[in-house]
Amino acid sequence: MYAVTEAYQQAIRAPVRTERLRGTLTLTDGTVRSFGPESLMSGSVTLDTQCVNGQELEFGCVYLGQASFQLRTDLSRYKLYGARVSLTYGLQLPDGSWADLPLGVYTVAEAERTNLCVSIHAYDNLLLLDRDYTGPALQGTPYGMLSQIAEHCGLELGVTEADLAGQPNAAETFQLDTQDGCATWRDCLAAVAQVTGCFGAVDRAGALVLRPFGAQPCATLGTGDRAGAAVADYVCRYTALVVETGGRRLVSRDPDDAGGLTMTITDAPLFAKGLAERAQALADALFAHLQTLAYVPASLTGVADPALDCGDRLTITEPGEASGQTSAQTLVTHRVWKFRGSSTLKGVGKNPYLAAARDKGAAALQQLQTDTVNNRLIFYSFVNPAAVTAGPGAEVTAARVTFVTVEKTGALFFAQLLVNAEPDAPEPEDPDTGTDDAGTGGQTGEDTGEDTGEDTGDGGESAAPAEPPSLLLEVRYYLNGSPVTGFAPVQRLTAGPRILALFYPFTELEADTSNRFEVRLAVTGGTVTLAAGGLRGVITGQGMAGGPVWDGTLQAEDALGPAAWQRRPLTTGPLQDQPALHAAAPASAAGQDTLPALAWAPAALVLQDLQAESPAIQQEEV
Repeated sequence: MYAVTEAYQQAIRAPVRTERLRGTLTLTDGTVRSFGPESLMSGSVTLDTQCVNGQELEFGCVYLGQASFQLRTDLSRYKLYGARVSLTYGLQLPDGSWADLPLGVYTVAEAERTNLCVSIHAYDNLLLLDRDYTGPALQGTPYGMLSQIAEHCGLELGVTEADLAGQPNAAETFQLDTQDGCATWRDCLAAVAQVTGCFGAVDRAGALVLRPFGAQPCATLGTGDRAGAAVADYVCRYTALVVETGGRRLVSRDPDDAGGLTMTITDAPLFAKGLAERAQALADALFAHLQTLAYVPASLTGVADPALDCGDRLTITEPGEASGQTSAQTLVTHRVWKFRGSSTLKGVGKNPYLAAARDKGAAALQQLQTDTVNNRLIFYSFVNPAAVTAGPGAEVTAARVTFVTVEKTGALFFAQLLVNAEPDAPEPEDPDTGTDDAGTGGQTGEDTGEDTGEDTGDGGESAAPAEPPSLLLEVRYYLNGSPVTGFAPVQRLTAGPRILALFYPFTELEADTSNRFEVRLAVTGGTVTLAAGGLRGVITGQGMAGGPVWDGTLQAEDALGPAAWQRRPLTTGPLQDQPALHAAAPASAAGQDTLPALAWAPAALVLQDLQAESPAIQQEEV
């Protein structure tokens, strides 16, 4: 709801009101024309907008708001095409002052002249999003992606990051590109709105916004504020959320309540990226928000307040005996406002008692969509971000890419390298000593043959030119840090710029795995230089999904050369000792033991400069 004062709320509910409607037309040539109630055909001004596409609540709708009116003007209808229309509603307050309320900014798309006036149909600034989306890739938080959409489409941004902080998944990081099925910029906005539980719109100043459904009532409409009301006798409350997209089915439900509605989302590209665990966490967060949006479907006529917007939650007093309640809350999903005419507010919803019914056509369409997604090809493109120089010695990393597989599958790697080869200079050849100039009288063998009439056997042709210097470039592949064995392309390159085409098939990739693929270069006999962006590769296959923008992994590497061991001599000085000899009495063998065979190895014992005095040994008779 547009912010208004208390005096405005009292005046808009008064049985008698004094109101006006003014506007400006800004033509494509810059001419500005103003108009008022006297230029408008009575009852012709209608504003029509909605925030759902079907007959039940949904996230991610991006609906073009429309303004139509009949204008008395002498302008040619052709000059009106593309003109900017700004409408302002004025209401006189009890003190005699006027409260002006902007109704929106629109662009004229249709103009048809009649005898009395020109019938004009104009659309809001979401019309600028109906352009082909061909890139660039959008990445960041939902607020960051919304900012990029607004910048590329020439719109102002009408929300702040704090405004979206309370929405589900607002702090998560996403990526969206042309491979995700977004044909227009409006599709991109719908994907961002979907994951945050909002719908896309523009505010009354024409700025781009993501608008959530109201959790708290912003206004109360009694019997005097409406001409009629049709209120349902059931409550739309959601107890399950099913996301079927990208070949996966994510289910979030309340295990203690199975009697409510199930919201089914069948086209959600941001849920199809990354690992299944992360996608399930996104769905759980969205479902927790969905559970807070219980409401009663209703249709209200005669509500004249133009400050109400789609997505507002309203309290309806005395909804009628059919509802069985003294008051009911509804969500505005459709809004048709007419100046000095009958206005309508509607909140659509499905009856939970009939929610289990599903026709065969919907089931067939769902199966067709599932089959199409399963056969979808995913592309991971990558380049080398910095220049790379590979020389003799350790290998260097040219580029790396991380890709995610959601099922057991295979993939193909293609790449082209634009390199510049610089072979080492060849070593000079030894001079030919086999020819004796003295024995030929200072003439070559060819001259000798011509003088004597003998055939030299070379047919008079010169010797073959020497081969230009070259080097060997070896390309090595690494998958998840381990080298791919048995396949390492080697190419001989001469000096100058060269092109290499690379190919490798991944035959078996495990499901639900994040894989890191690296391309490394090793050179023998020279140096190879790869400029930034000189390697452009792609990994493609089925059963894969896009990963996050950055998973927080930092990779660093260093090359260590072989360790050099130095031989050192071990020198010892002379050994000296003084042995002592004495007589020992033999001891009786009190115990016995058995020893296995002992192997004695011959060893030389050398004693040098041994000096000792033998003590005298005395023998005693026993």
